[in-house]
Amino acid sequence: MQPLRPRGPTQRRPRRARRVVACAASPGPASPRRLLQGAPRPRGVAWAHPASGVAAGARARLEKDPSFLFKLGLELLIDLGVTLSVNVGVRGLPTLWSPATALMVLTQCIVAALNDVALVWCLAPAALAGVLLPAHVFQPGAFTTEQRLLCLLAKWRLYTAVGLVTGALAAVVTAALAGEPQLLAPRLLARAALTGALHLGVSSNLRYQAVNGIEVLLYGCLSTSLARACSAALRMGNNVVGGLSWMLLAEAK
Repeated sequence: MQPLRPRGPTQRRPRRARRVVACAASPGPASPRRLLQGAPRPRGVAWAHPASGVAAGARARLEKDPSFLFKLGLELLIDLGVTLSVNVGVRGLPTLWSPATALMVLTQCIVAALNDVALVWCLAPAALAGVLLPAHVFQPGAFTTEQRLLCLLAKWRLYTAVGLVTGALAAVVTAALAGEPQLLAPRLLARAALTGALHLGVSSNLRYQAVNGIEVLLYGCLSTSLARACSAALRMGNNVVGGLSWMLLAEAK
């Protein structure tokens, strides 16, 4: 009888290396699901701080549209002026406001500014690699009809989510400052959030898509100074229409 040999450590068979399939230089058409996911971050870009990402995004947008900061500042200025004018007309001069009223108006201005930044920033074309969808429906470029429709759908999803958050936030802050907790009832809070979602996802989305399309024509046919003047008038009218649509949604039963 042969002596038993001591067993050594179990040797595992080397696993087969996974094959890495190289991406083709000219990939096939992207699926609608992939298109709706948006463009990936370009390789080699590492943002150590959110401010770096904002600065990089602003530079990418200015490269595509030198008037981007003008449009953003104009939108903020118009909305701030409209919000303050309405509150002065309803509540009187700011010197007569109580601290709670002043904070309430400040909350309105902040929420309006957040919505404005989202609307202008996310609809502005940017010079980034790997862009799958246009920034807005009327952006010049070799985009298909499907891509432009998917852009509209993607912005609807984005702005609906932003409107839900900002609508609920405004309702909570207003109820807290007014000292009326009954305004935080689930039904009223849900209605405020839904109103914000409909206003931003449907009304604002469609209106600002049209504004960007008209501005493509203005900046393509007119001088920069004249195009900016027309853009200011266009965005002012758009804000008036937006205020009316907000009132209709808020008063709907």
